[in-house]
Amino acid sequence: MAQRLIRYFTILGPCPESLQEGLKSLEQGTKAQDVTFKATALERFPLEDDDVPLSPLLQTLPEFCFKDGLQLLSVKPSPSPFFASFVFSTEKGGRLHVACLTVHERLHDRMAGG
Repeated sequence: MAQRLIRYFTILGPCPESLQEGLKSLEQGTKAQDVTFKATALERFPLEDDDVPLSPLLQTLPEFCFKDGLQLLSVKPSPSPFFASFVFSTEKGGRLHVACLTVHERLHDRMAGG
């Protein structure tokens, strides 16, 4: 396997179905702070696992990073963006060092594709 600085890159965000349900709920009058979106892996690189399989961990990563789901906020939290790091251990004893950058974006920007 070729050495590379970043073994995997994953983008987490709202599950498209959850996003649609949440938006419908908002249209029906639910308060923004009461709407929660389920997080999911939206993108990953590389698409296939190498010698340290990510697939089993990828299924749990959204829940691990966003245990309460994704929520709407009326003000941008401070600090933003937010950085955290942690280590996942595989069932074979391998370690995946994870760096997590949480970025907040406006919902209308996301819906407009920007």
